[in-house]
Amino acid sequence: MFKVVFKENYKWEFYYLGTKIYASLKDESFFKKIEKGEIAFRSGDRLIVTLEIEQVFNEAANTFVNDSYYILNVIEHIPRNPVTQYSLDFEK
Repeated sequence: MFKVVFKENYKWEFYYLGTKIYASLKDESFFKKIEKGEIAFRSGDRLIVTLEIEQVFNEAANTFVNDSYYILNVIEHIPRNPVTQYSLDFEK
């Protein structure tokens, strides 16, 4: 996850296969958990989702290109790994 948005009709920013994408969150139950404070986000968190990709035909390139992204279902929220803090012994 790159950018989390707490308003329902705004797009979130993610990295998908190395490319930054903007996706609408359509999972209402997940969004309600966010609103209730049941889920908190930190930099480096990840989501496992069902992602729908809408494509349009680009006549100039004669191929379909990705146009819109929709998160239909959040399967898992993976918090970033906690940072381990080590103490240093400077007295030796």
